[in-house]
Amino acid sequence: MVNPAAIFEALAFREYSEMIIQYQFIQHDKTNFELLLIVKPDFNNKTGILKNLTKLIGEGANIQIKHVNTIPKLASGKRPVIINHYNKN
Repeated sequence: MVNPAAIFEALAFREYSEMIIQYQFIQHDKTNFELLLIVKPDFNNKTGILKNLTKLIGEGANIQIKHVNTIPKLASGKRPVIINHYNKN
């Protein structure tokens, strides 16, 4: 599982904290990942984020970045930053 603090760093929040409103990182299986982003209209550094995430996870990772209007809450009402659907067994 990917460390939430590492994802935070990979998203370069120090540099883009004013542009990224909310995010959720999802691991679907060993190599497939999805990043949901809610960003301000003038955000344009998808390439930089993809480069940082690939460096963190590895060159073999398939990372899809999707700009969305909302990130759904769980039944508990929480909106986790990282969701892991990958079961190694």
